[in-house]
Amino acid sequence: MRCKVLKQFPYAKDGIDVKNVRPGEVVDFDASIVGGLIEAGMVEEATEEKDAGPAPKNKALKGAPENKSKRKRQHG
Repeated sequence: MRCKVLKQFPYAKDGIDVKNVRPGEVVDFDASIVGGLIEAGMVEEATEEKDAGPAPKNKALKGAPENKSKRKRQHG
């Protein structure tokens, strides 16, 4: 079950490799331990966020416009 971590604590998903999960991380915990973690105030159920879609293209990277004046210089 996907949960948002509220307090840092060590967690070993596979029972061997321990990782410190930090506040703000969204982690997929085994369903059998989620109830206890929520009750202890360590995690809360993760809410589904809307997909904002792809990031907009950066228009600031365009080159400077060229001067395409059609006027001819007059010498005089």
